[in-house]
Amino acid sequence: MYFIILATMLTNTNAAPLPMPSIMGSYETLEKCRDELIFMADNNGFRLTKHPMFGKSAAKQYGKEGVTVFFCARDMRSI
Repeated sequence: MYFIILATMLTNTNAAPLPMPSIMGSYETLEKCRDELIFMADNNGFRLTKHPMFGKSAAKQYGKEGVTVFFCARDMRSI
């Protein structure tokens, strides 16, 4: 089982921290998770990237205020 995880990092704000990370969806295989990640990126203005820690991910930067990142992660409880 794989999850799409949403992480938002704020840099220049006094707002209360958001609950992080958030699970956005679950998928049976890594391929299905990545397909949904690509679909979400294409339809919501995110840029596809390859992160050294997250692998394939989708990111959107909001000026100097922060960045939102989606990535797939394996549910280690199902191993």
